[in-house]
Amino acid sequence: MRRTLRHNTNTVRLIVGTPIVTVLLLGGCQEWLATSDPAVHVGETETVTCVGCHKPDYNVAKSPDHVGAKLSTACETCHTKVSWHPAKWDHQTWPLTGKHIEATCAQCHKAAPDRVNKPPRTCDGCHMPDYAATTAPNHSANQYPNTCQDCHTTAAWKPAKFDHKTWPLVGKHQQATCAGCHSTAPNRIVKPPRDCDGCHLPDYNAAKSPDHQAGSYPKTCQSCHTPAGWQPAGMADHAFPITSGKHTNIACATCHTNPDDFKVFSCMSSGCHPKNQMDNKHLGEVSGYVYKASACLSCHPNGKE
Repeated sequence: MRRTLRHNTNTVRLIVGTPIVTVLLLGGCQEWLATSDPAVHVGETETVTCVGCHKPDYNVAKSPDHVGAKLSTACETCHTKVSWHPAKWDHQTWPLTGKHIEATCAQCHKAAPDRVNKPPRTCDGCHMPDYAATTAPNHSANQYPNTCQDCHTTAAWKPAKFDHKTWPLVGKHQQATCAGCHSTAPNRIVKPPRDCDGCHLPDYNAAKSPDHQAGSYPKTCQSCHTPAGWQPAGMADHAFPITSGKHTNIACATCHTNPDDFKVFSCMSSGCHPKNQMDNKHLGEVSGYVYKASACLSCHPNGKE
């Protein structure tokens, strides 16, 4: 009878046979083994590991050096029965995503005498040369953190995105480019000012409807504007109440007749408070009555009768 050893996953079954045992490998490889005593394994079934046969292959493997790198002797972790190559390692402890999928083993696992180095666990451990070489913007000069993942992903260096927790980007600010706010200087990026007019003073100076400079408007843009856009604008802190009653939602130009100077106002424009009606109510009733906007405000600061 003939004894045949057959691969069944990691199991070699020994069947009664002659002193010559045929090892049939699923990959097509054949090896002839001899045993001096055919009766040794008669009637037995034995389970062995890959390394039980392939320890010599493990010992001589140099790319990478399995012994020097103390790689696992569980051959099936990286290899299949088809062939030693290609070999694949399950990167469960460091999932390969994005551009990391394209990297070769040797790019991350630098070879050293008789061993393979384990790569660092932090981004800058591998990518510090990229950090140091970056000039748009200059990471080193600006003292950017070395935590690459704050701005980048494994998909690619660009596009990069910074989490603006200290200055939330809302409205029109979301459309601005980094360079639009962070102007460049020699070898560094200038941190933008924290006040609106620090960036928008040119807009303030150019505003003509109304003329902000002529009207001595405050430079606290947020008093009238929001990040959604310059228009519509509204005076949040208006001395005269315009959020309730008959004056609610009226246009600025209804009372502020001079677009270049909002200090000028009228109570009689646009058909409001006609003279004949006001005379009938005030003449003979109010001492010192004058049909004049400033007089109206002095007596009716809250817009009430």
